[in-house]
Amino acid sequence: MTFVRNPLFANGMFDSVRCGVGATRGDMLILPGDMPLVSGTTVARLLAARGDVRVPTYRKRTGHPIFVAAALRAALLSYDGDGGLRGFRDRQGYAAVPTDDPGILADVDTLDDYRRLTQREGKGNAHED
Repeated sequence: MTFVRNPLFANGMFDSVRCGVGATRGDMLILPGDMPLVSGTTVARLLAARGDVRVPTYRKRTGHPIFVAAALRAALLSYDGDGGLRGFRDRQGYAAVPTDDPGILADVDTLDDYRRLTQREGKGNAHED
């Protein structure tokens, strides 16, 4: 496992994505650290699917993680960042991978988000693999 620190983190998430991608050599699965509910089943479906860019969907909404083939590494590193990772994804085109995983849409950005997540888990309503 390799950890990469982005000294330009203040520039935004896409700059952090580029920093991480720069440290890779193979295919990439890009998952923001604030999305703890993505299931292992979803990851397996993305890895088994076809396409250079693969995006999970839940009820017709796209989410994370995003699979990017190694062949697109240079294109991602040179992308101007317009629209962030979604902009890159949309310009490249992508294969939608249907899932039954609401975790692909659930991020934890605030203390209130965290409280809702822990309350839901405490009630046994969080999804499982």
